[in-house]
Amino acid sequence: MKNRFLIILFFTLCLRSVAQPPQAINYQGVARDSIGYPLINGSISLRLSILDSSATGQTVYTETHSTQTNSSGLFNIYIGSGTVLYGSFSVIPWERGSKWLKVEMDLNNANNYQLIGVTQFLSVPYALNAGNGNFNKTGYDIYNSNIGNVGIGTNSPDPSAQVEIKSNSKGFLPPRMSLIQRNAISNAAIGLILWCTDCGVSGELQIFNGTAWTNILGGASQINLVIGQFYQGGKIAYLLQSGDSGFDQNVPHGIIAALFDQSISTSWYLGNPTTTNATLLALGTGNNNTNTIVTSQGPGNYAAKLCFDLVLNGYDDWFLPSKDELHKLFLNKLAIGGFSNNKYWSSSEDNINYTGGVAWAQDFSNGQQGNYYGAFFGGWSFYVRAVRTF
Repeated sequence: MKNRFLIILFFTLCLRSVAQPPQAINYQGVARDSIGYPLINGSISLRLSILDSSATGQTVYTETHSTQTNSSGLFNIYIGSGTVLYGSFSVIPWERGSKWLKVEMDLNNANNYQLIGVTQFLSVPYALNAGNGNFNKTGYDIYNSNIGNVGIGTNSPDPSAQVEIKSNSKGFLPPRMSLIQRNAISNAAIGLILWCTDCGVSGELQIFNGTAWTNILGGASQINLVIGQFYQGGKIAYLLQSGDSGFDQNVPHGIIAALFDQSISTSWYLGNPTTTNATLLALGTGNNNTNTIVTSQGPGNYAAKLCFDLVLNGYDDWFLPSKDELHKLFLNKLAIGGFSNNKYWSSSEDNINYTGGVAWAQDFSNGQQGNYYGAFFGGWSFYVRAVRTF
């Protein structure tokens, strides 16, 4: 029997689907006998191996094919779709080193393969690299499963870095967003980095440590807060100033007002008034007052309880403001918004000037504060606006 040999015509990528990277190489050739005549309408078996780095390199993949030649001796197969003998075509590291194709042919389907030749892959097959442990698409996400280091601007990234970016004329630009946009990030990962455009004096690089956002030094992130800004469930009604109890020059604190009134007509007491001893007036005392009132009065529909039970925008620590806290809301009512030109209850009881049944309220039409009889029967019914602190 005459010897036969292959003349490789060309390689092309098999684009089987536009949605996925190609996972086969279209391989065509002509089988000829030793004289050079095409092997017409014959059966042949091929064993194809992909070698790493050189023509004698380590085998990374091997497969076999049984196919037919046509009337011109031409045959067509897809490398990557044969019977696999060794390795996995989908994980061939195309991106690392050169790759070579070793072709062997069985003359009579007797498992007696003869070496035909070894040829280096050139540029076209390396488009497979796009789908081989590199970029993949899931929904709107694109991910890269390459286990090696990634270098941008360098072909030798530092082995201790998963990604190294090198440049002497450009920098790294992280995501930039406002404080409100930053706070809207759900389930922030530990180590997440961004630039907060309205934090600090003129913006600040920040890192999430798992519980809070910090600056690059690990200290508390600087937030530029202003009265009337939406923040932590409501509108900022007041920012503590130097001299206020709880003021911290490094970390801002203040009062947040609910976005709307919790009632337009409710009593201060439940039923007949009793002395609750919720008499604190100053900033920072409204929450204590509210707890004291609710403990004294119990369940029901009255000013302090409406605030105590409030759950709004993910926060459940609302309370009825003290006399001085309520006055801050009046001073900044235009920036906060939503107030009526009527009287609002504070959480401060006045049992110094009266024996019971009287509490302080703020008139939002003229700014005057006064003490009013707050019994459920025969007493005053005023507006209620809950607050919380930060």
